[in-house]
Amino acid sequence: MKEKASIVNIIPPINIGFDIPNVKRMVNTVAHVLGIQNVVHVMPMKLNFDANAYAVKQGCEYIIFVNEKILRSDKINNFNIRMFIHEMWHVKQMMEGRLKFNYDNTKAIYNGVEYTNLVAHENRPFEVEARRAEGVYFKQVKKLL
Repeated sequence: MKEKASIVNIIPPINIGFDIPNVKRMVNTVAHVLGIQNVVHVMPMKLNFDANAYAVKQGCEYIIFVNEKILRSDKINNFNIRMFIHEMWHVKQMMEGRLKFNYDNTKAIYNGVEYTNLVAHENRPFEVEARRAEGVYFKQVKKLL
């Protein structure tokens, strides 16, 4: 009988001023399902690139900046599950070297092709891929939660 792999905590202890045990559980579960073992920081959003969340690579670390209202609510719901799958998929794209951003995040390089803000957000291929991942992994993540 094959033993079920346990879910590993990939979120380091950082004091953001309030506790987010449910968010941490979601991120760890999504990381488990997607096979991500790198450390991922979850921090309150500082810049409004997106209304809900965005993922970046800083140095050799990955950070998901999340709207503070979402973090403070600390809810496991369908919207948040999909959002974290989406952002963790971007982390996976960056880990694999397929997605990179320039210093001020005005350009993305995805599979060697450069994209600027002239391409609508929903039409960028790395976003299409992340939205597809939401659908592919949602049931599996929700079941584990």
